[in-house]
Amino acid sequence: MFLVILSLLFAAVGGLCILRYWVIKKDSGMRSDWSGGAVFSWAVSIIFLIILVGGTLISYSIQLSDIEELKKIKASETIYKSKAEALTRQFAGYLAEAYPKHERDIFTTIAPEKVSLYMVKYPELQSSQTFVALVAQISKMQNDYYGQQLKAQDILQDMRFRKVNPWTINRIIPEIPLDMR
Repeated sequence: MFLVILSLLFAAVGGLCILRYWVIKKDSGMRSDWSGGAVFSWAVSIIFLIILVGGTLISYSIQLSDIEELKKIKASETIYKSKAEALTRQFAGYLAEAYPKHERDIFTTIAPEKVSLYMVKYPELQSSQTFVALVAQISKMQNDYYGQQLKAQDILQDMRFRKVNPWTINRIIPEIPLDMR
């Protein structure tokens, strides 16, 4: 919006220069340099408008690109979460086989975030390569999931800034979809 105001200001100054030029020419019939000032002011105004429109169009396309990137991130978050939950169920199954008397407790309280705690709670599991590999995979999935969430928050921050950027026409920039906020 700042460039719009600046451009309008230069256009108004150009208009005043032309008005002054006509007044001087009418009164005295002399030629003055006010017309040059008007041309300069209007040229600057047009340059500002070109920069404004170009910057707005670039922001518009980046905003659309970020909306698509957020959709992709949300989809990958879902995949990472379901994969971590599947690995956690597999871990719980192995754990239930190794510790059948704790089976009910294992199935009701296990979550992907707490899998590594079971390695501490049941130290015998650390000797099994299967359990160690499963815990590593689950931890990697959880880290990937949280990494995607951080990336999504960075993109959302950029998108929110584009909506209030004083150097663009903000009404043209697409809104952030409600399901992605």
